[in-house]
Amino acid sequence: MITLLNKIISVIINPLITIVLGLAVIYFLFMAFRFIREGDNSENRTQNANGMLWGLIGIAIMVSTYGIINFLLGVIGQ
Repeated sequence: MITLLNKIISVIINPLITIVLGLAVIYFLFMAFRFIREGDNSENRTQNANGMLWGLIGIAIMVSTYGIINFLLGVIGQ
């Protein structure tokens, strides 16, 4: 059972977390670029700042998910 769980995590979950983390980083950098490029337009500036915030939240969620999975695997004995 534990080897099946380990296979599922290493083959499916970890690559999925890596892909979503990469997308969150790309989204954050894209919004930061737009935030800097668009200057003083307050409506777009607020929208881009909110986008950067959501990008950071996505990054934090993916990193913490990866940490929680590794912690649980350590507790189980893998």
